[in-house]
This record gives sequence, structure tokens and C-alpha cells, in this order.
Amino acid sequence: MTMRDQDLSRLDRHIGRLLRVGVSIVVTLLAVGLALDAAGIAASRRVLQCALVILLFIPGSRVVASFIDALRSRDRLLALSTGIVITILVWQWVTG
Repeated sequence: MTMRDQDLSRLDRHIGRLLRVGVSIVVTLLAVGLALDAAGIAASRRVLQCALVILLFIPGSRVVASFIDALRSRDRLLALSTGIVITILVWQWVTG
């Protein structure tokens, strides 16, 4: 296995962990929010909204992780392309 293959394998592991943690947090918040809603507690809406916002940011976090890894490994083409994708995502989020 070449050094670049090892780097990609490491990146895949980090991104996989990031996605698993993010989805676990979302599932926990959804369960808590639904339980609060079933109990008639007004804060349930905020908890559910928070879960959905985090769920929306999970794919973007993968792009950011790839961007950071590209900068660390000095892969200019990947850094440029992921930087463009991040710029587009942020632009779309800001202009809604």
C-alpha cells in the first residue's frame, strides 16, 4: 500500500467516525425530542429542530474534513475543488 493509499484509508476512517458520531447525536436528539413532545413539554420543538439542523450539516462536515485533509497533505487540486464546494454550500446557506 502506498503512502497516498494509507492517507485515503485514514481519511475514510476519520470521515466514517465523523458521520457515525453525527448520526448518533441526531438519533439521540430525535428520541429525546419525541419523548419531550409526547410528555407535552414545549422544549421538544427546539430539540427536534436542533436534530434536523445537525442532520443537514453532516454532509457538509464531510466536505470540510476532506478540505482539511487536502490542506494537510498538500493536495492542491483536492483543496481547490473542496474549497469551491464549501464556498458554494456556504453561499447557498447564506442566501437561502
